[in-house]
Amino acid sequence: MQTGYSRPLTPAFARRVLSANLLIVAVAVLALVITTRQVLHSRTQRMLVEQARLCAAALVPGRNGDLSESVHRLQDRYDRLIAVATLDAHGKVRTVHPERPSHRTAVRAFLAADRHPVLAPVAPGGELISVSGAVVPLNGIPSPATQKAVVLFRDDLYADDRVTSTALVALLLGLTALLSADALKRWFDHRIAGPLRSMAGAVRDPLREPGRVPELDPGKWHETAQIAVQFRKLLEAVAEGDALARSTERESLRRIRDREQGFDCELRRVKDQAAVDPLTGLRNRSFLDEDLEPLFQRHQRKHKNLSAVMFDVDDFKRYNDTKGHQAGDAVLRFLGGLLRGGIRPTDSAIRYGGDEFLLLLAETTPEQAGAIAERLVKLFGQYTASLGPDHNVSISAGVACLTTEDLETGHELVAKADTALYAAKQKGKNAVVAHQAA
Repeated sequence: MQTGYSRPLTPAFARRVLSANLLIVAVAVLALVITTRQVLHSRTQRMLVEQARLCAAALVPGRNGDLSESVHRLQDRYDRLIAVATLDAHGKVRTVHPERPSHRTAVRAFLAADRHPVLAPVAPGGELISVSGAVVPLNGIPSPATQKAVVLFRDDLYADDRVTSTALVALLLGLTALLSADALKRWFDHRIAGPLRSMAGAVRDPLREPGRVPELDPGKWHETAQIAVQFRKLLEAVAEGDALARSTERESLRRIRDREQGFDCELRRVKDQAAVDPLTGLRNRSFLDEDLEPLFQRHQRKHKNLSAVMFDVDDFKRYNDTKGHQAGDAVLRFLGGLLRGGIRPTDSAIRYGGDEFLLLLAETTPEQAGAIAERLVKLFGQYTASLGPDHNVSISAGVACLTTEDLETGHELVAKADTALYAAKQKGKNAVVAHQAA
């Protein structure tokens, strides 16, 4: 029987066409799932690197560059932080904080795995957990001279977000695939398999009414247009999946911003605490490292007076050894309170080191700074006199001013005040001396 087709339209051929279309749908869905997971993984990695940079920027080295105390403070506030390791110029591990064999093993495994998540026995019970992290500049400012650090976290840092987002995307894509497959099957049964069955029935029963035989043009497969319609529907489903992925990305970015804002507030609070001397309540030397030069340049640019007054407790070591450390600490606390109460909000009082203190007086002339220093020396003498004759201790002060010196940096101004303080000591102590420009 001649039908005019290049190959017979049999039910077996129809099933092969249906299987091919279902395979195309499955491949498209799989590609979309993989793309969505890659987007989520990329966002998670960027978020992980940013958290590692924030942690590295918050580290404040202690004596001899030790980071243990700073890392412990971060762990108290950020429980997913495991350890921080420093690297030498060749990328080898130098120190690990906290220093534990399991932490060092985890860092080496992480570096050997080319910074992918690894399994390491860093849990309290020694069981293996997934560990991830990032290699970032130790001080948070990338440059060729910057020391590198490895910041390790538990790999469940954003597991809840990843699992929830991936599960939601997979569920919607699965429903889309099922609906598309069901619609494709019904269309195939109606447009292809149904007419083929009708034609087969006509062959088996030639006496059937001719009007019940479907009309098909010989040699043409005009249902191709209908297949294009179904693929258009599939592309619409893909667009819906893409919109869902973008919505998930926006939500992830919002969560990242919220976490970063909270972490920034915590870092600022820790930084403020680290810049305050716990005994006297004054600023410590770290304040000078950050704020002295901007303050100096601002006054120099505006041709304003900036005075520095350096104080030192006379014979403090002898007093401390004679009366004891508690008495010495009491004297330092009183002097810190005296300096703090004797300045304006625009001024700064710093514990320079040991029994040395520094005042930075904004827009203050040498005469005004000298008067302030004289008053503070006198008030301190009244305080020590009230303690009794056996508490014979005093302070000396040296004064230097920006407008009376040929200076280029704030540290030079402080050095001039220190030189004037030395002159006050030589003068007989319990005195105030202003630096004389050469």
